[in-house]
Amino acid sequence: MRFLVLLGILLTLAQPGAAWAKSKAKPGAHPVAKTAPKQAAVPKGIGKAAEALILAEREKWAEAHKMAETSGDPLTVKLVRWLDFSRPNSGASFSQIASLIGETPGWPQQTLLQRRAEEAISSATPSEQILDWFASHAPIGADGGTAFGNALLNAGRTEEAHAVLKKTWANEDFGILQERQFLSKFREILSQDDHRARMMRLLWEGQTQSAERMMLFADAETRHLAHARLMLMKQKGTPAQALESVHEHLRSDPGLVFECLRWYRRKDMNEEAIRLLRTSPPDSERPELWWTERSIMARRALQMGFVSEAY
Repeated sequence: MRFLVLLGILLTLAQPGAAWAKSKAKPGAHPVAKTAPKQAAVPKGIGKAAEALILAEREKWAEAHKMAETSGDPLTVKLVRWLDFSRPNSGASFSQIASLIGETPGWPQQTLLQRRAEEAISSATPSEQILDWFASHAPIGADGGTAFGNALLNAGRTEEAHAVLKKTWANEDFGILQERQFLSKFREILSQDDHRARMMRLLWEGQTQSAERMMLFADAETRHLAHARLMLMKQKGTPAQALESVHEHLRSDPGLVFECLRWYRRKDMNEEAIRLLRTSPPDSERPELWWTERSIMARRALQMGFVSEAY
């Protein structure tokens, strides 16, 4: 569908101004017999432009690029590149994708293109080029954060590199192999606090398998807390059992309280859920998730006739 839309845009942009206009008859002039308006000529190269987009739709990328070049239309060339470079594993280099982003400000899917640019960074990409890019584009994924941190290390900017790598580890999602490679190279940089921050984020986001892999790197207290949350997320235990499994000072942890609340709500134990909401800590962590639970329980409280609790 998007290829048809792009083709329509291309055809529209290529058309000259109005093909004809109605003329007003001058007073006293003899009426002129109406003739059928001439069809606007198809602009030169538009046929090849359409063919290039059709080839792109069929994923014949080499032919699509060649046809776009022969069309003589710069817009078609950019459209085919945009379509090609937006897909994963296109084979385009970091330089090619970065160049396209610079040529197409305001085009759709800029964030996706930036992600593809980050994925295309390789060991052959010069550190200077990487640093120049990230000077004006903040990393948006694990690939970008890793590449930026590594380039900073190569440039001797150690403190900045460590900050970028720690932030990337805590905030970004990694594939299993990618995770192993990151740890193999940067394990010494990461602290227990960094591992804890990553594990807690993964738990909040429901990424249980990734969180379980983090157990190996967390301290004992963090492991117990994570295990208690996972027990409730997987409904393999009760809130009482989960709370009993952690040290007393961790029983008010917002993430653990949240999982207890959600467990009660899923079991339709509404009074227990409402009671927990009344005494729960402020929604300082993940307020959007707390709001979802609060809104659900407010509706249930109204249905149960607990008007004051609902508000």
